Amino acid sequence: MDCITPLVLMLVLTVTSCYEIVYNIAEEQGQDLYLGNVASDAQLITGNGSKIELRYSLLTQGNRDALLFHINERTSSLYTASVLDRDDLCQFTSSDCILNLEVTAISPINDFFEKIKVHVRLIDINDNEPTFPESQITMEISENSGQGKSFPLEGATDEDSGQNAVQGYKIETANVPFTLETTDFAGGRALLRLVVDQELDRETRSKYTVTIAATDGGTEPKTGTVTLHITITDVNDNPPKFPKAVYNRTIPEDIVPNNVILTFNATDPDENENGRVLYRLSSHQSDEIRRLFKVGLTTGELSVISSLIDERSTSYRIIVEASDNASQPLISQAQVYVSVQDTHNNAPEITVNVLSQSYYAEVSESAAIGTVLAIISVKDPDSGQNGVVTCSINDNNFRLVVDSPYEYNFVLDQILDREMTEWHTVVVECRDYGTPRLNTSSRILVRVLDINDNPPQFTKAIYYVNVPENDAPNSGILQVQATDSDSIVPSSYNYSLTLPEEYKTFFRINKNSGVITAIISLDREATPRITFGVFAEDGGSPSLTGSALVEVNVIDRNDNSPKFTPTSFEFVIPENQVPNVSVGKLTAHDSDAGNNGEVSFSLTSNTDIYLPFDVLRNGTILGTRTLDRELIAKYNFTVIAYDHGSSPLTSTADVTVIIQDINDNAPIITFPSISGDLLYVSSDTLPNTIIATIKAYDNDDDVNAKLSYFAENSNMTRLFSVNKFTGQLSLSRQVSHSDIGTYDLSILVQDGAKPPRSRFRTLTVIITDSSRNPGEDPSAKIKYFAIAIAISCVTIVLSILIILAICLIRRKDRQRDSKYPESVSTNSTIDTVPEQNNPDIKVNGIYTRETIHKSLTDTLPRNTDTLPRTDNSPRALATLERIKKTKSPSRTQPEIISDSVAIWDWSEQEAHVDGRVMPK
Repeated sequence: MDCITPLVLMLVLTVTSCYEIVYNIAEEQGQDLYLGNVASDAQLITGNGSKIELRYSLLTQGNRDALLFHINERTSSLYTASVLDRDDLCQFTSSDCILNLEVTAISPINDFFEKIKVHVRLIDINDNEPTFPESQITMEISENSGQGKSFPLEGATDEDSGQNAVQGYKIETANVPFTLETTDFAGGRALLRLVVDQELDRETRSKYTVTIAATDGGTEPKTGTVTLHITITDVNDNPPKFPKAVYNRTIPEDIVPNNVILTFNATDPDENENGRVLYRLSSHQSDEIRRLFKVGLTTGELSVISSLIDERSTSYRIIVEASDNASQPLISQAQVYVSVQDTHNNAPEITVNVLSQSYYAEVSESAAIGTVLAIISVKDPDSGQNGVVTCSINDNNFRLVVDSPYEYNFVLDQILDREMTEWHTVVVECRDYGTPRLNTSSRILVRVLDINDNPPQFTKAIYYVNVPENDAPNSGILQVQATDSDSIVPSSYNYSLTLPEEYKTFFRINKNSGVITAIISLDREATPRITFGVFAEDGGSPSLTGSALVEVNVIDRNDNSPKFTPTSFEFVIPENQVPNVSVGKLTAHDSDAGNNGEVSFSLTSNTDIYLPFDVLRNGTILGTRTLDRELIAKYNFTVIAYDHGSSPLTSTADVTVIIQDINDNAPIITFPSISGDLLYVSSDTLPNTIIATIKAYDNDDDVNAKLSYFAENSNMTRLFSVNKFTGQLSLSRQVSHSDIGTYDLSILVQDGAKPPRSRFRTLTVIITDSSRNPGEDPSAKIKYFAIAIAISCVTIVLSILIILAICLIRRKDRQRDSKYPESVSTNSTIDTVPEQNNPDIKVNGIYTRETIHKSLTDTLPRNTDTLPRTDNSPRALATLERIKKTKSPSRTQPEIISDSVAIWDWSEQEAHVDGRVMPK
């Protein structure tokens, strides 16, 4: 389908003060197609050039074309009301298809009025293809038809017009003895002639199938086809002929139906049925022609069959066709132009279009004189004096202004007072000058409208109000008041609010009293300030509205406690760090304002007084003394955040300080012992046999406690080997007789730190001769008995020590529970595990050694400013008493009391609590 962009053609007629514009649009563009802005395209002038509000409307009475469009009454934008089909609206019009409209522009407040004539030219698009009357045609052609002989065919029709109509024909079938000629007629008809191009020989070929294509002239041409099935016989080759191609007739409008106005006498030289002439009206003309006229089939008499008095047209074009009666008839056409004389007098017809949305006209009592209220159109189908009409009205408040010979503007002629008369009934009478004179009357109902031109005024342009947050819901916060200088406006106003979407549920206003109420409790942290509009509408018609602003300032209250971010904290610091170094910083936020939102930090009141940390007001955590991970690896305590409001609010958070290990402990070897151990190995022991396992541990953590084992004596490593990872001691090769003897094997154990810490021990390995019987040597027997007795004694002593340790621990627990109930709550545990000469001490699940005492006494000097020699606090004295009652003078025995490590040094006769020296 061709797409033609609509063009706007504007013509301004300044002489007649009438505006005309032409829109060119393509057909079939759909409903609600925008044509243009009528006022803008017509360059409408509104008097002195000031911008006034106009109302636009289409005059629909008596104009069927106006029903095809609609207009925006405020913007004058013109749109189609339906799909416009030129082939339907202007079916038999070969020239331009123009739809005529009339648009009125009127001001509701002054006397401005203009009428704009709009002509819409509907441009044809190529939306129809050529169509032949039949798709298949059977023909007979005499075989003696000579070259150049032609046979008529009815051409194709195309509902499109102009260039989009049928433009040409061609034969699409190749190698046939025919060509094609065309003759065009009026109304888009065409006569085709199939011309014999070669001599025909029925005996050689008696049938042909020929396809003829009709092509239109569109940008993308469309094609229709007809197939001819030709039998070679004789043909009828002469069409009927009219004496004249065009006839003219004039008839009166009151002619009696069935009167003959013309008789045709067409002739055909052919014989028999081929020469018998038949008449008909062409189908390619409007239905109106077929309704008003007919032609005799055989007589050729053209007659009027309906009354012409009520018809709008004054002239008609009739196309008459004559055809012979052959099997393939030939056709010819004649045109008759009929003019109708006006001979019948009709009464005028009055059409009233009021310029309002009601059935009556409306005018404001303040409207200016000359304001147009309605358009009065008068029509008289008569001609001459019978069609001359004059009109008048019966009310002096209004007058008629001639706009054209058959149209009047009904305008205001005097200022109206609604309080005296609200409704006016005006009679319009129109008379013609026929004989006798005929008249018609119509009534116009006019309503006078009251006006209200002063909006209400508030006592303040902006109302400022302070509202404390968390006030009770439904509390009144403000009352606004408006006044109005109009006398016709009632004393009461309709108050309303305009709130932003997020504040819709915050406030309401009493529409009568103007009291504004806070529906909910306000939260300053969410909305510290709210601004919205308040309106007062008067009772005028139309009503007017005044406005003001309300600014609500929400006063802060201390209703939010500080919030830690995050809710718990974890810090990691290395052990042995010097005091007064920052461990980390706490963060908390309070959404209140001023002092209510200022946050400080401190430890809780129930925090252990020996906690080695302090919290500054700004949230910084400081270490107050040197920490040892091997004593305590992790600290848990609670901090508090508080604001500075008159009634401070607080919140707490848990803090975890993890003591990061450093490599400050060397490995401790439990086998071989420090006193030296003997290991007997028979000479017949096979290679790679595990003969002993080196045992060691490290009080450090992670890689600092990951131990590796080595044998340092290189000359012995050829006989012995130590697994680096497990500490397993095995023979490297087969023992020979020369290997029998005693070996002092130097064992090295080191941790995985960088640099590592290590420790040496010597293991004596005795390789015995397996060929000798130990019973035959008295000295050997004595040696073995001594070893067995020593092992038994050690076992018995160790068992007794374990039992005594368990009893002492249970006794101390009972004494502590009865005498020091406050020390029951503790976060640490201690276990003693005797192992040869080095008992293990387990603090909080971590094994330590006697070196706990040594590290405390060695690393913390007794004469120092940071750690006093004596601590006389009640807690320290209680700890000292408990230590003395343990009565274990043989070794250093640590004890955990209220998260503190207490050790009694029997050599120095003094106690150490958390590294502090207690009084003797």
